[in-house]
Amino acid sequence: MSCPFWKAGLFALTVLALGCGGTKAPPLADGGTPDGGPQNLLTITTASLPDGVAQDQYSSILSADGGSPPLTWTLVSASSGFEWLALAPQSGELYGVPSSVQAGQVVVQVSDGHQAAKATLSLRIDACSGTDTTPCALNPDNGAACFIGFHTCVDGVYGDCHSTGDYSADVKSCGANCTSCGVTGDHCAQGQCACADMGRSCTGDETCCADGCATTDTDPQHCGGCDNNCVDPGHTTPTCASGSCEFTCTAPYANCDHPDAGTQQGTDTNGCETNISNDPANCGACGALCGATHTTSSVCQGGACQLACQPHFDNCDNNPSNGCEVSLSSDPDNCNACGAPCPLRPNEAERACVNSICQIGACKPGYRNCNSLEGDGCEVHTDADPAQCGACGNVCPGTTNGSATCSNGTCGLACNPGYILCGNQCVSELSNSSCGACGNVCDTNLQRCARNDQGTAECCDYDCTTLPCQTFCF
Repeated sequence: MSCPFWKAGLFALTVLALGCGGTKAPPLADGGTPDGGPQNLLTITTASLPDGVAQDQYSSILSADGGSPPLTWTLVSASSGFEWLALAPQSGELYGVPSSVQAGQVVVQVSDGHQAAKATLSLRIDACSGTDTTPCALNPDNGAACFIGFHTCVDGVYGDCHSTGDYSADVKSCGANCTSCGVTGDHCAQGQCACADMGRSCTGDETCCADGCATTDTDPQHCGGCDNNCVDPGHTTPTCASGSCEFTCTAPYANCDHPDAGTQQGTDTNGCETNISNDPANCGACGALCGATHTTSSVCQGGACQLACQPHFDNCDNNPSNGCEVSLSSDPDNCNACGAPCPLRPNEAERACVNSICQIGACKPGYRNCNSLEGDGCEVHTDADPAQCGACGNVCPGTTNGSATCSNGTCGLACNPGYILCGNQCVSELSNSSCGACGNVCDTNLQRCARNDQGTAECCDYDCTTLPCQTFCF
């Protein structure tokens, strides 16, 4: 039978990934580059597609070479009228039921996540011939099952699908719509999709795996895909979140060497490696140290630090990381016991704890503890006390007609009214030898010391002719 011109169709093949010496496969849109050298270059090896028949199931498996599995197939574009054609991304199967006689081209792509290759392939769909029959599938009563049927070729065109009365067992033509089960099932039982031995198809976000329906977003045995088992790297409970394996630690272990140790989750290879119930460097929590300062032993038991302090030391801040940090024999805030502060006594500038006994550390300037009693503090003001001037027991000497003084820790004398201090003696200010001032001597043959009208002592003449002594002359 001669073919009309529209059946002939032109064959064309364009492969955009060349071998050794050619151009590298085009990089992915994200800038990835092929792994390995030219020997690992990804190429599409399918050179041509088999012809199909209008209204008959079409199927052809594409093939590729090189690259790094898994490979993903994509139908990039197809000529007008080929809207019925689909490409399975994992298996590389081109399939569908062509609606009419046609010829055109399809562009397919395969990628391994690092490199991609494209090919343009010609596809021709012919008419049936004679009284040929071909299998088909249908749902005659609009129920839940798909049935086997057949088309008969009439004048080059397959007619309607007629049921044989038998259920379809074809996983690609199954269910109410007689379509591929896809991820909902791995076989067709009595015309309906089913998964493993569950007796039902997978629904919602489930995927059919070898052992049944699995939610690959959360199932640790099928995390992100069938049979991708989240393993226990050590002391963990594996979990699956958004299709990625994670784990939670099982008590009393923690993941202390992971950057996200605080959440006790991660994806590292040694899992939860630290037993926080007995590790003194990670006691009860990652990084919780049992300190050894001033201890005779420092251990972790049941997730809590147990410290044995050296004599006269204690863990007064209840922080095990710094060990027994307080010296009870010298700390004035914890003298002989935690929380036992030495009191601040009168005129005391600094407290002290010596051999676990509170003592005066230092007095305020100008004060001394002269009675050696701790209770009354620094009781003597040695800057001003003439009985203990400048030092305990330093008594300032007194004088006739005056009294001893102490100023800034230095002894002095203070004369009674009417007396002036000359040297270390208090002399009457009306003395002829020191009249009004030390060394002011009156000539006793002509004068005597008397007060003038201002009340000031002065040498006055006996004849009372010298002012201002007239008023006070004798």
